[in-house]
Amino acid sequence: MVVSLICGFLLIAVALLGREWFINQERKRLFELYNHLSRDLADQRVHLGQYVQELHVLRQILMDSGTVNEEELMRLHLQLIQDSSPAPSPVEVSVEAVPTTEPSRSPEPSVLPSEEVSKNRTLH
Repeated sequence: MVVSLICGFLLIAVALLGREWFINQERKRLFELYNHLSRDLADQRVHLGQYVQELHVLRQILMDSGTVNEEELMRLHLQLIQDSSPAPSPVEVSVEAVPTTEPSRSPEPSVLPSEEVSKNRTLH
């Protein structure tokens, strides 16, 4: 009876040790995964920061060259938002109700080759 009791305790101890070993292995795997994902997220933030800077430069170049103005950019931005979402929000509807005060102007001649002009027109 005592021998079976001791064997039972030893079996429970081995089971608990095995369980702790498996838990520790899983914890290490999850920690490595967490580190990998956090590095990827940091890299994505760096890339997004670079994209934001590049878009800001592109926007400034377009505005400085007179290709587009702030009002057109906002209007096109709202149009893209509306095209991507089926239901317009109240803010988008109220901004659309405001008429534009600037008359539309003819496109200015470009110094880019015709292929580049057509590529640039797809940006807005």
